[in-house]
Amino acid sequence: MNTKHEKTANPLNRTKTITRHLTNASDDSVQPFGWSSLDNPNVLRKLIENLPSTISSEGYDIADHLAGPMLDKERFPNGWIDVFLDFRKYQITGENHIGIAEYQKMYGGKDGLSANIVIPSLSFGREGPHDSGKRSMPVVTQEVIISNPEDAKRIARIHVKKQPNFTPLFYNSIISTTDNEEWKDMREHIVTAFLPNGSLQKIFPVTLERAKKCAKRLENLRMESKDGLVNMNDFLLYETEAQLQLALFGMSNEWMEETNEQFRNSMAGKIDPLYARHFIKQLVDNMHEGDYAGPASQGVGSDKSVRGPLSDALRSISADGKADAGNGFIFAFAGHDTTGHTLTWLLFELARNPEIQKKLQQEVDEFYNSLNGREMTYADLKELKYMTKCIFETLRLWPAVANGTFREIQFDDTIKGPNGKDVMIPKGTFCRIINWSRHRNPDLWGADAETFNPDREWKESEIWFDDGLRAYNPASERFSPFTFQPRDCIGKNFAHMEMRAILCFLLKDYSFELTSAYKSVDSSKFVGVNYGTMGPQDLTQPEMVTSKPGWGPPVRKPVGLFMKPVPRAK
Repeated sequence: MNTKHEKTANPLNRTKTITRHLTNASDDSVQPFGWSSLDNPNVLRKLIENLPSTISSEGYDIADHLAGPMLDKERFPNGWIDVFLDFRKYQITGENHIGIAEYQKMYGGKDGLSANIVIPSLSFGREGPHDSGKRSMPVVTQEVIISNPEDAKRIARIHVKKQPNFTPLFYNSIISTTDNEEWKDMREHIVTAFLPNGSLQKIFPVTLERAKKCAKRLENLRMESKDGLVNMNDFLLYETEAQLQLALFGMSNEWMEETNEQFRNSMAGKIDPLYARHFIKQLVDNMHEGDYAGPASQGVGSDKSVRGPLSDALRSISADGKADAGNGFIFAFAGHDTTGHTLTWLLFELARNPEIQKKLQQEVDEFYNSLNGREMTYADLKELKYMTKCIFETLRLWPAVANGTFREIQFDDTIKGPNGKDVMIPKGTFCRIINWSRHRNPDLWGADAETFNPDREWKESEIWFDDGLRAYNPASERFSPFTFQPRDCIGKNFAHMEMRAILCFLLKDYSFELTSAYKSVDSSKFVGVNYGTMGPQDLTQPEMVTSKPGWGPPVRKPVGLFMKPVPRAK
């Protein structure tokens, strides 16, 4: 196969057989990426050779101007396809963030983890208006990994258009729509559910009540366990899904308990992926039929009570296509998964660093004492300033979205290339503003970049000027756990609220210890399992386990973290 393809004017005018192989599903199936038929590199190579391509055999090719593995003709003589197959190995094991970092170190020269590089990519999307038609033909293309800190902030803020890669799963949802005007309209509407005063402080009693039950549930699980160990990753994912359904969506506790574990298992490939489709349909039906109220329907300045503000906002959106299903899906999944993993990583680091755990528990104890027996409120959470540093240090070291944000360049622009030279990045180029490499770059964070240190020297914009809790996006050129404005994470305020409530109740009553397997793990190899969101590898299971066909690779690394919760002396 040639290293460059003949550019195809109409990528859709190709054999549908290839599409069926690459999707491994009918157009109406829930399986957007059926890689099971592509485990054989020879099969994959033959299929890709017949796919349409955006890479021109003549004219400007950004891979000729930026660093990256495709310029290594000795290691990858066939260019694109050889590098794609090499990178595919990282994708199967959930380590694509590590693969990118290794390419940067190997080919980025003195820039290292700050190097902008090019890697091969297959682009998936949907046909028709509003990203809601049939899945389109996969297209051979390239992706620019943007890791230079100045470029990362500037490109993310200016080029807000998304790649189409999330549309097969989430249609034209707020996170995946490729239409900027549609995104703006949805954002202005949905953001009302996450306003601190108009929404979050009013639903905080629901969050607080669930956090109380969460501590009791942990005690029950600990007592039921023969060795006192609890899978804290599964526990916390359950709790963040519960928070999402009860406080934001306003669903009943009965429906939450009925669907919580099954929905998560369906997304994890443990049970039939069709269950997730059934769950989303039922969720959307509940949104439209339930008695919900929030700023979206009452007005932002209303003093009326709020119930299910996200359901209230989503059901009143006038977006076309399949935004209903897409938004329900993305909030139900990513809205709990990222937060649950962040809490897990934080407990992991607290257990590895007992002195930091004690310091945080001391703040929690003093916080409860300051309440003088009354219930905590949303406004009280700003007093937990050390907890804020611990959360942000977790988001730096273990970003739940290690891949960062996927964008499409909207007009010709420039980024830094080798030796600091400006390189033109043409309109239509796919890029990824990655988190992992910048968050762990010693040139940006110092020699202890891979060490958990909440007391490190932070920039004021990264920790809300030490205010404890604020409503705006904490970010800098080197730090963007929720990406950059204006297309940053819309649910960050709710995540901050629920994390602090859950942590208060857990750390008030428990200390957390690692099992022997995690105490002795090789830190250089324990780097997270990244299949879209990044969680810890379950070391109690085989390195790779079989998964139900549907949402990801048929064989993948298991995710989980068993820990020992130890009751604190009263």
